[in-house]
Amino acid sequence: MSEAPKHDIINGATPIENSLWGVHPRLYFNADKIARLKKLTGRDPWKRFLATIRRGADTGCSPDNALVYLLTGDRKYYDLTVTAADKMIAEQGHSLDRRFANLALIYDWLYQEMDESRRAAIRAVLDREARADYEKLAKCEIYEAGTLAWNIGMDRFANCATAGFAIYGDCPKVAPWLRYVLEHSRSITAALGPDGASPEGISYGGGFNEPYVRTIDLVRDLLGDDFYAGNAYLADLPYYYLYCMLPPDHIKYHNAHINYGDAVRYNWCGPDFYLRRAAGIYRNPHAQWAAEILELKGNVCGLGGAFLNLAWYDPSVKPAAPNRLPLLRHFQDKDLVVMRSGWDGDAAVFGFRCGPHAGHHALRHYSQCIGGGHMCPDAGSFVLFAHGDWQICDGGYARKFTAFRNTV
Repeated sequence: MSEAPKHDIINGATPIENSLWGVHPRLYFNADKIARLKKLTGRDPWKRFLATIRRGADTGCSPDNALVYLLTGDRKYYDLTVTAADKMIAEQGHSLDRRFANLALIYDWLYQEMDESRRAAIRAVLDREARADYEKLAKCEIYEAGTLAWNIGMDRFANCATAGFAIYGDCPKVAPWLRYVLEHSRSITAALGPDGASPEGISYGGGFNEPYVRTIDLVRDLLGDDFYAGNAYLADLPYYYLYCMLPPDHIKYHNAHINYGDAVRYNWCGPDFYLRRAAGIYRNPHAQWAAEILELKGNVCGLGGAFLNLAWYDPSVKPAAPNRLPLLRHFQDKDLVVMRSGWDGDAAVFGFRCGPHAGHHALRHYSQCIGGGHMCPDAGSFVLFAHGDWQICDGGYARKFTAFRNTV
């Protein structure tokens, strides 16, 4: 570790340019955290978490294979990682395929293990191609720059942000890049409605939540600005998942929650690991319960990002069933009302959507569509799950006309 150079100062007070300058790993995990996890992975739930990411690692998925190698020392996973890294170095592609983020995490986590030629090859890709993506976003040259609450825009931003965090200190002139990450994260947070509900529905909403939480977590740890604090959207997010969950006896693959708009009934991204992050940050035992219920059902949670269960699980927050919560909740920004007959395994769930497409907060403060294109003209639509099956269902991927919805 050395002193940050005067020519690449972010603001002089961030952890990454002071205590974390020149330190690898530093993205979600550090050396001390890896050492602690090695002692925990022989018992649940850490054992389960490791088994889940090992399944991905065995098929060559990155960065799962890099983390499994760090935790187990099994050389097979190192070999799988460098094979994947070499392939990604040779590829061409923008950040939506997670190429930049995956390379960044491999670079950071295996920095001490890789030879300098491979490190240099990864640095070159991130400094050239991920930097180009950052510049397009920062200069508002692409549509995603203004879609602050859209899953695709958030994903692209998160992946170039992760790259900047990985190579800061190892490449010149990364400070402006990270200053942009800080300020754009601030803009995104300010754009979120205060009720935790996504205008894109749960499946696409998860595609926003996963990269959003990943990004603000890095911002807090490496830049020192805490966007969890006072964040009404994230504080309420667990309740959005709790109320929209199907009764536990009927949660299964491709059938996990009520849906509306251009969305499906299952999760593409998480939500187990970011619900666990919310549980730890906001000391919310119901969030821990929801994460556990969904994870233990199997094939219900999206596996991309599952490694973050190991980073974010806080055992001091014990799961608690939501039995004492009201059976009706009005998510006021999106005007989504969910009513349940109970919290038992065979309850009925009714959802009614009657608000503006992007929510009141977005329409009040933004002239552009900040939520992308996954909303539908479905105000007045409703769904009902009861007696173990769908009695009234949403149109899903039908054409985006009100006539295709169950409207009052």
